[in-house]
Amino acid sequence: MDVFNPLSNNEQQFVEMYYYFTQRKKEDEKWLKTAKPTILSILDRLGKDKVDFGAYRVSVVVPDCSYFDKELLLDFLEDNNLLDLATIKVPDEEKIGQLIDEGLIDAEELKKVAWVDKQGTPRLSVKLNDKT
Repeated sequence: MDVFNPLSNNEQQFVEMYYYFTQRKKEDEKWLKTAKPTILSILDRLGKDKVDFGAYRVSVVVPDCSYFDKELLLDFLEDNNLLDLATIKVPDEEKIGQLIDEGLIDAEELKKVAWVDKQGTPRLSVKLNDKT
């Protein structure tokens, strides 16, 4: 250590390595971001969500993030005289399920007016295949 640099040689090297790996991580993440769509298109072309490529298993999962739009759901309940206007307007999902079970709400009709189809970002994984 010297007076102007309070780090030992090992500490200095450690900081330099951290910087190097951080920069490398940024470059790797950029490459992965550009490569992912190509792999997804291969799986799409094959019409599969899981494929073995030699020693590697590639799979993709697209999470379903669909939900009921609360405002449209409240409108539906109000239009069908199923909303107690004296209460706070927050849909009670358990009660709505019960009303569907009892036949007071047509689930398909409700879905037409208040369901929002939404898919999450595809999650791609590439792992070594256990069969090798």
